[in-house]
Amino acid sequence: MTLPTARGLFAEFTGEAVVLEVLPGQWVFALLKGAEGWITDVHPELNELPVLTRLEAIRTLPADLPSPLPQDKWPQMATFANLDDPATVKEVQPNDLAATFGSGARVLAITYEVTQAPVTTRRVAALLPWIDDYYSQGFDGARYRSLDADDPFANSLSSGFFQTRRKE
Repeated sequence: MTLPTARGLFAEFTGEAVVLEVLPGQWVFALLKGAEGWITDVHPELNELPVLTRLEAIRTLPADLPSPLPQDKWPQMATFANLDDPATVKEVQPNDLAATFGSGARVLAITYEVTQAPVTTRRVAALLPWIDDYYSQGFDGARYRSLDADDPFANSLSSGFFQTRRKE
């Protein structure tokens, strides 16, 4: 029998989705899905290091040097037709913001940055006050993921895509 704490190393991150007001009252959220891999996407040389050495190298990366994130690694994005209703979530294609927000809306670049700045908290919750109620259910209200959901995108999302759990 292997003790749960003896199964290996793990890393976790804390934070929330990047939130941008594209047009007055129209917001886009760059989701956290995949964020744990961004460091090695930007610094692929870290993948060649043994795990413990890699973790130490990550901790000592120079701060405040933005690096472009390759387009194929851009985060999943979402918006809401009505910020008060989680079921109105819609997927946004990062390489085609104009399809959602109109001509002229586009992403020029997405950068990843190691920083010592404090983690932002509650910015997502300020816009989506219901967010803390959706850790154990999809935005469509279903408690389980379903292949035949009426809205597969809303069914696939929960609060963890927008913010890590607060430790209070």
